[in-house]
Amino acid sequence: MLKYVCLMLFLLLVACQSEEKPTVIVFTAAQRASIDTLAAQKMKQLLPQLDSECLANFDTVLRKSIDSIRSLRLRQIEQQMNQLKAKSEAVDSKKYTQ
Repeated sequence: MLKYVCLMLFLLLVACQSEEKPTVIVFTAAQRASIDTLAAQKMKQLLPQLDSECLANFDTVLRKSIDSIRSLRLRQIEQQMNQLKAKSEAVDSKKYTQ
């Protein structure tokens, strides 16, 4: 386990370096298999927690999304109404000047 933590820290440090030339890291098949296994295990551990948090926050996120869409649509309708009003006023002013 310590070996994998050290590997992850090494990867983070290498990723944060600002070199002109990117560092290429080549893993052996065994290392790739180990990384895949660890990632799969972590995902199995985290998915139930993430799913429960998603379900707990669903109503709030849905309400915010609906409110956002509604306010955007109301602004669009208001803009369209203002454009129609301006066109109508322009036509009315032409009628009275002729």
